[in-house]
Amino acid sequence: MARILPSNKRYLLSLGTLVMIMANGFHLLGQTDASPSPYQTILSQEFGAYESGAVALVVQQGKTLFRGGIGLANIDQEGKITPEHLFRIGSITKTFTAVAILQLAERGKLDITDPIQTYLPDYPTQGQEISIEHLLTHTSGIKTYAGMAEVAHLQHTAATPKQIIKVFKDAPMEFAPGERYQYNNYGFILLGAIIEQVSGMSYGAYLEENIFQPAGMRNTFFGKNKNLSGDQAKGYEMRDGQYKEAPFLNMAIPYAAGGLVSTVDDLSQWMQALKKHQVISESSLQKSVAPYLLKDGTSTPYGYGWQLDELYGKQIIGHDGVIQGFLANAIYIPEEDLFVVVLSNCTCKNPVGLSHKLAAFAMGEYTLVQKGPQDPNKLDPYVGLYQFDAKLKQEIFNEDGQLYSLSTGDRRRPLYMGKDDQFFFEEGLVSIEFIRNENGDIVGLERADKGRVLAKAEKKSDSVVKKEAIQLKEEELKEYVGKYNLGPFHLFITLEEDKLFGQPEGQSKEQLFAKAKDHLFLKTVDAQMEFFRKDGQVQAVKVTIGNNSFEGKLIEE
Repeated sequence: MARILPSNKRYLLSLGTLVMIMANGFHLLGQTDASPSPYQTILSQEFGAYESGAVALVVQQGKTLFRGGIGLANIDQEGKITPEHLFRIGSITKTFTAVAILQLAERGKLDITDPIQTYLPDYPTQGQEISIEHLLTHTSGIKTYAGMAEVAHLQHTAATPKQIIKVFKDAPMEFAPGERYQYNNYGFILLGAIIEQVSGMSYGAYLEENIFQPAGMRNTFFGKNKNLSGDQAKGYEMRDGQYKEAPFLNMAIPYAAGGLVSTVDDLSQWMQALKKHQVISESSLQKSVAPYLLKDGTSTPYGYGWQLDELYGKQIIGHDGVIQGFLANAIYIPEEDLFVVVLSNCTCKNPVGLSHKLAAFAMGEYTLVQKGPQDPNKLDPYVGLYQFDAKLKQEIFNEDGQLYSLSTGDRRRPLYMGKDDQFFFEEGLVSIEFIRNENGDIVGLERADKGRVLAKAEKKSDSVVKKEAIQLKEEELKEYVGKYNLGPFHLFITLEEDKLFGQPEGQSKEQLFAKAKDHLFLKTVDAQMEFFRKDGQVQAVKVTIGNNSFEGKLIEE
């Protein structure tokens, strides 16, 4: 069984190589501009390109390793974001809802194996027995949350749990309870209603009295039903390349699935209260962070209100949060007694990769990547063609001091140097480590995700064949312009200032280059196009992406 209690082993922090950071941020307490925090560097690399903000907290063995932020809490007023700001935390709320249910179980008010009809007698279960445990573990089979459109009519009302439940309660079951894991916000709406029914208190009042106060959380509350003791960050979305204030959200709608507001400090207090068994017992906690087993014995990546994962072979317990204008991620690694939380006031960029990088750095598993041009003599030995199997290959090439990877069917991606022969992709902790023989020559590579090896490849060549482009006349380029029906999607080809672009429906456009007449390719994606003519006119196209091909006719010019 998973254990959330840390061992007595002490862990040393590997600080790695310090590099300069972007100017618009906050530093580790006690550090000066002459000695920037490596954690701030990682934060800047991830969120420095955004006007909106993000804050992060890293605590290990009770010691704060980093507490800071970057960007703006209010773009219009140019107010810098700080760790004191309040954020909507979205589905991190589910951890509190689950603990409230376990509290009530410990007090004899309910049993998690009870059918939900015991507490919600009017809920139609369509002949199925749905238990409280099914709701906690996203295995109930009830209708999944399909979007705000379903409850938009409640936005400007004093919505009650009964009104929200009425939206989905009569929908057909999607599978029998316990047969599948399928993330489900509606299940936690029902849990909130059960808390109110059993306790005789509102959801927010119950959490305030039984969780927030015992845990010493002074800046956490449900919705906006409390005077703020700190400043609340304004939430944003990116639309058409512009920052837009997130639309109004009646917090009664996300309710027990995502309606809480908090700070990084309070969320750290939350983890401390759990570790010290101030809100539920050790046995309840250990059960809640163990993977739930389906009827067929299959393990799920979820416990009771907790997402479960691994980082460099060590268990992660935590949850992410997604809600209008805000993204969040909080993780705890018991073996390291390491807590990391990242809160962002824009849906621009997922903070999960950042929280994992901060944790990996604290564990000594991640070295600050080197961005910017590198010495070609250091990069050239890595260049070559690597073969995983008959269908999957990976090209590594050097352009102007930047190493790139292009895998079968994938987009060209930059690689950033870590330590020794290890390179990281920009997002998350997916890495490539090059393998050398006894003579020091590079003979292969292995790809890993958060320390877990995914695949190994053998080096087949020390060079990569570069596709050479030819210049077609404008009249020739115009012949390819139009809309093509490729079955699963439409492809739009346009001509802009003598440059040809291809754009699959709903995706970004990419420039096309010609290697011969009627044969085009992309430099940024492993894709190529062959055009077919009838009576000299382009009629159809065949698009090959990696090992997959799509053919379609020109339907509009």
